[in-house]
Amino acid sequence: MAVVVQTGGLGASHLGDYRGLEAALEALIGAVPHRVSVISFDRRAHLEQAFDPDTDKAAGVISGLEPGDKGAAILDGLVFATAQLAKQPARYRRALILFSETIDSGSQASLDEALRAIDDTNTAIYSFALSSTKAALKQEGAKLPNPVSRTKYSATPYKSGGCMSREPDADPDSHGDRTVQALDCANDLLPPLRIARLAYIAAVDGMQKNVPETVAKLTGGEYFGFKDSRSLRQSLSAISNDLPNRYVLSFQPSSPHPGLHALSLSLKDRQEFVIKARGAYWLDASR
Repeated sequence: MAVVVQTGGLGASHLGDYRGLEAALEALIGAVPHRVSVISFDRRAHLEQAFDPDTDKAAGVISGLEPGDKGAAILDGLVFATAQLAKQPARYRRALILFSETIDSGSQASLDEALRAIDDTNTAIYSFALSSTKAALKQEGAKLPNPVSRTKYSATPYKSGGCMSREPDADPDSHGDRTVQALDCANDLLPPLRIARLAYIAAVDGMQKNVPETVAKLTGGEYFGFKDSRSLRQSLSAISNDLPNRYVLSFQPSSPHPGLHALSLSLKDRQEFVIKARGAYWLDASR
């Protein structure tokens, strides 16, 4: 398990809320073999403690974190943490506890890189967010790539010849590239590809509005907001039975293609149950 703490920006004023978490971390992990690391971030991510089985030691490191600069590079912190988790033995379940504000500020990692890292490592993320100010929401959210301009999709319809017409500008999104035009046409004709594209756009849009909430939903974790030490401990207690108890399901995609894919899980004829599971997965072109 990796504990990722924002020490920069608004996170600096909440460092006192994370002191004395020994009992809370023990309850989260349960009586199973484990290793815990601590990662902080402001404008950059920093490894505060490498993976260690001593939970009290990790809690002590968290209690001693010092305020950072004005940065809130949440995506960089997540990419760094998931890279550390990927190096751990496969027998360990990968989980990440994130303490941060809601809007990224200053990350070098792109949204694509962050989405790939989060979904590629099969890590469940449990997010505890302190509210970003309205000014920060407007200013920093605008700096992240717009999902439409990012993917170069427009609202302009195809011309009369259809999606594979050879007329100039037949596909306004392909910019003259026949390969892109063919993919866009497939997106319209093959529902799975359209769902994948919509899943990607939805994920990018969510990252612009609330990073910790979006990554929690994508990975089957939980999202909580908190104001102080008391509300934080209440939220940590709420997931103490959830984090150690999980089923692992797997499947092989019938028609794999690169990119982000939507994923859903349901129980037949048991609508009274609520299922928490990852909502997406990523496939690289090399697979």
